[in-house]
Amino acid sequence: MSRVYLMRTDRQDLSAATWGLLEQILGHLPAVERGPHRKPFFPDHPDLQFSLSHTKGAVACAVSDRPCGLDIELENRKVNLAAARRFFTPREMIDTGNDALRFLEVWTRKEALIKRSGGMPCPLKELETIGHPEILTKLHSGFVISHCNEIPEFTVTIVNQFMI
Repeated sequence: MSRVYLMRTDRQDLSAATWGLLEQILGHLPAVERGPHRKPFFPDHPDLQFSLSHTKGAVACAVSDRPCGLDIELENRKVNLAAARRFFTPREMIDTGNDALRFLEVWTRKEALIKRSGGMPCPLKELETIGHPEILTKLHSGFVISHCNEIPEFTVTIVNQFMI
């Protein structure tokens, strides 16, 4: 089972905060390289897989022994529901309706799937996430969190910002 670490933060540089969270979790950051679609990985630790995500007020990372993808969004984030017509499959459109929370659930599933694969396998409008067996979405502490992994079940661990 993967573990997702979540840290609330007011830092401006969310990317740096996310990498700081991963360093705190691991104790140190091994050498990092990037794949063809810029997905970061640890070349000297192929058994250590991770995915990073951030949204206003929080950063998160998933750590696993298998390729994984993670996305997080603020649960009450304003969304443009019209974007669903442009990026969602017909089935996802039906599932979303006019519900902003359902929109965020679909959106985070798409992002997690893309991050796990290291790039977009097809246009977003063709990338079906409804019923996908390797994606799990949870609402936790005011955030929508989607995780994609061969075994998608995950636990969330809250990390105190002051530890970093």
